[in-house]
Amino acid sequence: MTSLLPEDLTDEITNLWTEYEEQKTKEARVVKALDKIEVGFQHNIADFSTWDENDKSYPVNYAEKYSEIDQFLELLNEINMEWRKRKIEKNE
Repeated sequence: MTSLLPEDLTDEITNLWTEYEEQKTKEARVVKALDKIEVGFQHNIADFSTWDENDKSYPVNYAEKYSEIDQFLELLNEINMEWRKRKIEKNE
C-alpha cells in the first residue's frame, strides 16, 4: 500500500504500524481499544435483521480488556455493550 508514497512517509506509516502491533505505548493501546470498540459500534448500527446467531452471541466484554487502560474508553465500551444488550433483548 505504501509503494507509491515517498520513502519518509512509508517509513512513518511502517513505524506507526509496528508501534500499534507491539502495543508498547499508551497511544498504541488507546488506538487498539478504539479499534475494538468501533467494531462493536459498527455491529450495533447494522439492522438487527442482518444479525445471525453468532452475532447475537457476540461476547459482551469483547473490548473490555483493551478499554481498561482509560476511564473514558471503559465508559465508551460500556455504552456500546449496553446498546448491544438492548438490541438483543428487544430483537430490534
